Amino acid sequence: MDALSYLNPVGKALPSVFKYMFVALFLVNYRSWPLVWHFKVLKCVLDLQARYLLLRVRCLFMSKKAKLEAREKWFDSLTPVGKNPFECCTTYSTWAGPDDCDFQMHLSNSCYAKNLDAVRYKAALEMFPTFFRCGGWMALAATHYKFVREIPMFTKYEIKMTMATWEDKWMYVLVRFVSYPKNKGKKGKQTITASDESSPSGADTPNSGPKVDLHTPVTNTGIPSSETMQKLINDTIRKDEADGSTLHCISVSELCCKIGRITVPPAIALGCEGYSLPSTKEGAKPYSVENPPPSWEKVKELKANYSLRKLRDFYKNGWKEVPEGERWWEQALGGAIEEKRKINLELLEGVQKREES
Repeated sequence: MDALSYLNPVGKALPSVFKYMFVALFLVNYRSWPLVWHFKVLKCVLDLQARYLLLRVRCLFMSKKAKLEAREKWFDSLTPVGKNPFECCTTYSTWAGPDDCDFQMHLSNSCYAKNLDAVRYKAALEMFPTFFRCGGWMALAATHYKFVREIPMFTKYEIKMTMATWEDKWMYVLVRFVSYPKNKGKKGKQTITASDESSPSGADTPNSGPKVDLHTPVTNTGIPSSETMQKLINDTIRKDEADGSTLHCISVSELCCKIGRITVPPAIALGCEGYSLPSTKEGAKPYSVENPPPSWEKVKELKANYSLRKLRDFYKNGWKEVPEGERWWEQALGGAIEEKRKINLELLEGVQKREES
């Protein structure tokens, strides 16, 4: 028997091997299949629609007035009435899959932006449910990234989005990509780990880079090279995160609120969601849907008779007709909120200058 006869079984098996390899590769990269990205981004919308459908089923045998009241009560429960916009945080949990990583087996630069789309959409719906009900939408103007430390393949991480500040037209949101150690049992001072490598593809060791105490100023840490990002980290890292959280990337997105082609000032959109300072009365309960701030009564007037037409007109240009001294949204977002807004706006001056240049 010649040598070729021994190779025949191998030759016959090769097509099967390639077939199984192709199927395995296809399954491993399931998160990059067609329409999967759309599902990830729209998952929060589908969830709301499913909950609304259940509400309609429960209200099936109610009177028309009772249905409208139940529907309005449900929509009001979604609104952040009485909350401080700077204290709201949207979290999106995911992991670095093979399809998200580069040849160094780290989360690729492009996937930071791809995965950010989902949390940005989720945060918009959570923070501005009333605005979206009126036909509003968010326009993204720019996104700035500061890469701190790579995210290795198969690492679970969270994308956290918080409000940074706003001005007459633009709204700035702060995004942090963080991961946590597997053992979360130990408690102590919270620290974040940063490497001197500014690229997520940097080849640093697990223990490389200094550890920064979040309760002290960040100086000469290599976290961001720009003073703007340093101050943002000092000012916006939340104290309720798990110990030893690792900061991988910090990002700032610039957005504006739109009704059709009309730009809505962020303060108007925030005011109509019920965001407000806490009550100054001693012993007063925190503001909520059941105990709304005074500004919420103005919003309810704009939604009289369960119609959004008047509120939609207010978003467009109606707010301009309110006299300077009677602008209730400025009072609701005044005091400590306004001071915080101005401080953070100064911190973001460097980002704004880069955009203009």
